[in-house]
This record gives sequence, C-alpha cells and structure tokens, in this order.
Amino acid sequence: MLFRTAFCAGLAALAAALLSPPPSEETIVPGLAARATSFKCPVYPNEPPAQTCTDRDIFWDNRSVSGKSVTFYFTPNDPVISAASAANRTAARELIEGAMNRALDYYQNWAVGLKIYFGVVGKLEKVSGKTLSATTGSPPKVTHCDILMVYPDSTTNPIMRLRMLKVVAHELYHCIQFGANIAGMPSEADNGEWWSEGSARYFDGVLYPPPPSGAPTSLLDMSKFAEEYNPRRSLVQQEYEAALYYHYLQQVGVSPGAINAWVLAKTARRTAADDMRDAARTPLLADHWHGFAEAFVDNRINYTASNPIRLTNPLPNPPGTIAVPALSVGSSWSSGPVAVDAFMFNQTRFAFPTQTDHRVTLPKGTGFKCSFRQAGATVWKGAGDVSFTVKNSRTARLLVDILCSCNGAVACSGSITVARI
Repeated sequence: MLFRTAFCAGLAALAAALLSPPPSEETIVPGLAARATSFKCPVYPNEPPAQTCTDRDIFWDNRSVSGKSVTFYFTPNDPVISAASAANRTAARELIEGAMNRALDYYQNWAVGLKIYFGVVGKLEKVSGKTLSATTGSPPKVTHCDILMVYPDSTTNPIMRLRMLKVVAHELYHCIQFGANIAGMPSEADNGEWWSEGSARYFDGVLYPPPPSGAPTSLLDMSKFAEEYNPRRSLVQQEYEAALYYHYLQQVGVSPGAINAWVLAKTARRTAADDMRDAARTPLLADHWHGFAEAFVDNRINYTASNPIRLTNPLPNPPGTIAVPALSVGSSWSSGPVAVDAFMFNQTRFAFPTQTDHRVTLPKGTGFKCSFRQAGATVWKGAGDVSFTVKNSRTARLLVDILCSCNGAVACSGSITVARI
C-alpha cells in the first residue's frame, strides 16, 4: 500500500517526532540507527514502547542489490515475532530475503542509488505492508525509503506465502516510484491510485502471479486485484485493479520497462478529468484502449499464456439486444444516442430482420472506435471502420454485436445508423 510523507498525517507526525538520530548515526527508520551497538527499537502504531536491543536483529546492513542499498531487519522484541518458533523466524527471513533479491533484480537499474530500509513488524493496522519515504530539499529528493510489512501468519500455507511474496514485490516497487519520481507521486487529494497502486499491483502480479487454480481474492488484506477490474468505471477511476490494463499491455508486446518508464515520468493530477486529458495524450494508453476493450469482453487477458486472469466483473453476456425495425429499401433508422465515457467501453447486440441487407454506419468522433462481429464469433472485425454491411439471407434474425470504446479526454457520443439496401 502506498503512503507518502506529505499526506500520511499519522505516520508523518510519528516520523517527525522520532527523526532525531544520535549524532553521527544514520537513521534507518524513525528511532533505529545503523551500525550502532545499541539503539532504540522503532515505534509504530499498535507496537509496544521502545526498548533497548542489539543490532543482531538486523540481517542485512547496507547490502547492495542491483545498485540499491538495503537494510533488512525484524523489529526486536516484538511480541508476535518473539512468540514464533526459531524455525518459523528463519523460514520467514529466508522467504523475504528471496523475494527481495528477486524483485530488486527484476527492477534492475530502476532508481539506482536508492536506499531502502525494510522492516518486519508484528502488526499493522488494516494492511499487510506500507511504504514511507523520507525526503529533503526543494524540489524534494528521497533520502531513503522505509518499508514495513507484517510478519506472516504462516510460511507454509500457500496463500499466506503468496501474500508475503506479493507484499515484498509491491512495496519495493513503491520505493522505486518514490526514488525516481517523488515530486510526481499522488497525495490523498489527487487522483492517482490507478497508476501508482495499479502499476505496483501489476509488478507484484508479474513476479508472483496467483496459481492458475487459485482465486487471488482469497488473499486477505491485500486490496483489489487485476481480476476485479470494473468496466463500469473509467480506467482512471480504478485503483489496484487497474493492473489489468498493464498486464494487457505486456500481453500485446509493451515491455515492463516501458510501463515503468511511463509510471516514473507520470505527474499526479488532482481530478479524474485531469487524468483523462493526460491519458488521451499518451499513446501507451490511448493507442491500445480499444484492443483492451475487445480482450476484456472476451476474457482473454493473462498473467502468462497458461495462467489466465479470471475476471470477476465481466460485462453482461449476452449483451442487451436492440431489434432493428423492418425498413423499406432506401430508408434508414438510428439507434439513438450512443455515449461512452472517457476510457470506458460498452457492447450492444443488434437483431437484424430476416432476408434483408443493411448498411451500418458507426459513430464517428475524436476518441470513438467501434468493432463488430456476428454473435457467437470469436474475432472482432473492423476496428476503426466507419461502416459495414450486414447480409441476412436466413429465415431467422441475424444477431450482430457492436463494441464501442472511447479514448478521448471527454465522453464520446454519436449514433449507430442502419440503412436498408
């Protein structure tokens, strides 16, 4: 979960109160000093008061991983961690270390020079992990990034293991975001979770996808997943579930590096409308939007080729049907207004009369794109075309599905016209 000093009032106040390291000692997290033989344990919400402890609880101290300096520790004397067996603590440590190495290696040269302090605590309020950046100067520059994650309930339960691995990958990517783009990151007043949290959820899904037979919503306390993308809201109004769009981009050949480059260059906007204007000007988003709509409707977006993303909010299938009235040759009929909000899509089924031919004219306008296919077909046709012909020689109505999307800065509106030929 993403937190930023500027808007996380509770943690910010806590950090301000505790950011007073002893002279010549470097702060790891508020109240915890590096390379000291004795230091005060960090104090977090719901944690016990500070106690005297030793640096044996630090497992890594300034270890370099892919150009990043990492200090990794368990909060000393934490009652939850202390109650666990030595074997459990060792297994948890090894699991987290492996995930940190894998994630930071995958994040390669992104935010080289970043300093990360990664702490495991017994309890956090309502979340499995959180990230806090420490900054200095104007414009702000990140001095280090603090990650806290909850000690795992189990290192053998597959769901608990996967949750832990995803938390590590997710929060480390937030550190990458902070280290490279702290000035652009959203505050609570901004509209930004669709790209800040959505991209972090995407990367934790790339590194640690749920098993093909598993349901990711069974992972407790981890917000939403790509599977939960809501087609009744704009892309820029999604949160974690916007990860689905980034998985689609990778599926059609956009590299994770290109997705990361866009994220690290993004600037937070105050409203969804501001983000829609940005998105409409961004080829990475606008150029692929209709393809995403087609893939979403057909439920063919994957983590990997053998691991599909199973959508929990699909569009109605079959879609609502509009009956085309009987027309005389040369006459026409309009479906009425067709409106699609910015970075959304919708699908409608048209029933054409028996033994007739018609010319269908699709909506036109900035950002509008429609494709079509006979009901039951698996391939969409004519994306971007302005018209197509429907020939029905059968004695039954012919059903045709039309899918329209909008990648404009504002809602797209028009009409579908049918002419008898």
